[in-house]
Amino acid sequence: MLLVPVIGVVSAAIILGEPLGLREIGAMALTLGGVTLALQRARRKAGNGHRRIAFSRKGSLAMRKAIARLDAEQRAQLLYLADLGTAMFTSALVVCILKAIVDLFAAG
Repeated sequence: MLLVPVIGVVSAAIILGEPLGLREIGAMALTLGGVTLALQRARRKAGNGHRRIAFSRKGSLAMRKAIARLDAEQRAQLLYLADLGTAMFTSALVVCILKAIVDLFAAG
């Protein structure tokens, strides 16, 4: 789930031929860096017995436990990153759809 924005941008570049410039690569790096930072903080906060937070396909319960370990500031940061990722993915999707529509009309 955390890689949805990156997958959206890369797939738009591959499938629709969207430009993948330095700005997009920088945004993906910042997104991945923020997610990594949030997960590392959660890991440190978990204490000695839980060095690693397990995420799996059954990860809903593990994710809820991991989020429960976060303090209010960390939850706010994680929510911000999730909102940012959703906004980026939605923007990329809208651009892809609009480009497909424009290409359809331009071809006709």
